Amino acid sequence: MAQTLGSMLEEMKGSVTKEDLRILSESIKDSDDRNVSRLESAIANLAEAQGRTEVCVVELAAAQQRTEARLEELAGAMRSLAAVVEKLVIRTDRHEGSLLEMKFRNRLPAYLKLFLRKGRVVCATDLLDEIEACHTQSEVEDFLRADVVAIGVVAG
Repeated sequence: MAQTLGSMLEEMKGSVTKEDLRILSESIKDSDDRNVSRLESAIANLAEAQGRTEVCVVELAAAQQRTEARLEELAGAMRSLAAVVEKLVIRTDRHEGSLLEMKFRNRLPAYLKLFLRKGRVVCATDLLDEIEACHTQSEVEDFLRADVVAIGVVAG
């Protein structure tokens, strides 16, 4: 038995003592306190960041409202410009048509020289005098609506 007790005593010398447990307990407590302190600091930083983010979100919402209002103004201006452009296109087409008629009247012999010899443009008043007696009223109106009427000798 003395031998057994001796070996147990030897084993107990290498085991944990009450003092060791107390030191370990204090170490864990200090570690927990430091962790809690770090977590509290991190939470405070996050709260500040969230506050800044909320301010930014409010500012962005206001900027978006201003942008949407400006975009609506621009859309209205674009609609107005589109209406003006449409009117200008119609006017330009009309002028181009008139210009083409004038060019055709002035250059009739150059355009029709192979098909019409001695061709000349007949003005509406002269045309009316020549066709009124031999055509119906409907036919006369058709002739008068023509852009250009010419007389000449057909070649060939």
